[in-house]
Amino acid sequence: MWKDGRGLEIMDHSLVETCSTSDIMRYIQIGFLCVQESAVDRPTISAVLSMLSNEMVAIPAPKQPAFFAIVSLNDAYT
Repeated sequence: MWKDGRGLEIMDHSLVETCSTSDIMRYIQIGFLCVQESAVDRPTISAVLSMLSNEMVAIPAPKQPAFFAIVSLNDAYT
């Protein structure tokens, strides 16, 4: 959903009245940065705190998450 620009569909709809959608998208993006495949690509806790507390900090686009499932063609038919 994130890659298709439908990140808000990930959000729990009970949050709509308590948080702005831009904040929610920011938090989701930061969360994806924390679960990237390579540990080198993941932000440090100080960088995460900076991203969460300062809206002016640029947040890089996340790469493939570590939990991304790759299914072979053989697995898809079983």
